[in-house]
Amino acid sequence: MAGHSLASMPEQVPFLSIDPRDAKPEGFPDSGPSGGPEMTSLAQTVYHQVFELIEDEEWSRNPTGELAVYWRMATGQAAARLINLALALNMLLTKVSVEDRQLLRPKIAALFHGKQMVFEENLVELEVGALLSSHFEVFGLEPLVPSELRFSGEKPRSPDYGIEIPEGIVLIDATVWHWEHLASWHRLKTELGERLFHGVDKRNIQRDILIHLPMKPASNAQDIIGGREMCGRIADSESGEEVLDVGASRPARIAWTSVGSPLSTGWNPASLPHFSEPPIDPALVVKRQSYEAVATRFADGYLHLTTELCLTEKDVQDGLSSLRTALKRKRRQASARPSLPYLIAVHLYSSAATWEEFKPMVEARLWPNAHYRWLSGILAYETYQARLLPPNAGVRVLFPVPNPHADVPVPASLLAAAGGPSQAQKGVETARLRTSSAS
Repeated sequence: MAGHSLASMPEQVPFLSIDPRDAKPEGFPDSGPSGGPEMTSLAQTVYHQVFELIEDEEWSRNPTGELAVYWRMATGQAAARLINLALALNMLLTKVSVEDRQLLRPKIAALFHGKQMVFEENLVELEVGALLSSHFEVFGLEPLVPSELRFSGEKPRSPDYGIEIPEGIVLIDATVWHWEHLASWHRLKTELGERLFHGVDKRNIQRDILIHLPMKPASNAQDIIGGREMCGRIADSESGEEVLDVGASRPARIAWTSVGSPLSTGWNPASLPHFSEPPIDPALVVKRQSYEAVATRFADGYLHLTTELCLTEKDVQDGLSSLRTALKRKRRQASARPSLPYLIAVHLYSSAATWEEFKPMVEARLWPNAHYRWLSGILAYETYQARLLPPNAGVRVLFPVPNPHADVPVPASLLAAAGGPSQAQKGVETARLRTSSAS
């Protein structure tokens, strides 16, 4: 099951010391120019250059901070994440001048020593810069700062990045949307998946389970939903549903059915369990389009689990408040050149939450507000794909959510360009070129 944590895995050889053939990054082919061994070797070379830039070779021997666990494991998913980070840093460093690399030094250093929030803020800014630099030929840092003031304490405010498109210059900042209650919800969802997996699947049964889970439940919610009593009901009855008080503003609901083997029949969305009564407000149920987890332990036992988020109006307002706070911090950068398109790349910092789920909230509740006419739009940043999938997976990781009421709309050419995939093979080839010349 997807819930096994890196912390529970055995310690392995650190990333710079591992034989590239042993890293086996998750999702990468076993051989070829984009295979695991080639990409691992490439990333190792990039990290040597990064540590030289930030003057911190010691970190690789005694890693600390948010990247330390990945560095020590160095295989599977951890290796994939380290490879993708190396390619992103390399792309960005390759695209800027030698002088401008000094602007990036403290931000890169924060990846290896910064606390969680500092780490995440700097990581998102650097990853977004790498994506932009791979999409747009004309790209620069701090576009509103004159070159003579680049390292001055009196330099003017500026967005993080500037790109040039046929319509002219576009200003882009990067930030993180911290919706803590949503992050807690996703942690609970993961815990429930583990509890149900161990409590139901080991009984050699086949169940398709749907959970409607509210935000901000009590601390014992996982015991109520995933405890022995509930698991027993699911195991002993081929179908059923329960409404459970979990100490939130609305109850949790769970429904289950017995289903045929997915190996022989495939998954039919129509087989998803249904509740006998509709939710209190269907518009506030954030639906997922596929299974979140498929777990198999025994030949005749498996568990399919889909968990959908049930919001209240207050939950929505709290979430939007945290997003407004993130956007407000960036408004002064936009005011310096109000005639230019200005976008903010936003990472929804909440585990497995995706922008596709919450984009309608922004479009329906944020953009009609005249207070945001200064903002041309958001570039929604999906970090899961950017950090864990192979660079040639061809998925979108940065896509526009334009503000139709903006004073300066998003240019048409940017809408087209920003909707494409990430660095993909371009980042890989650039990394090969740079590391080859360095060696």
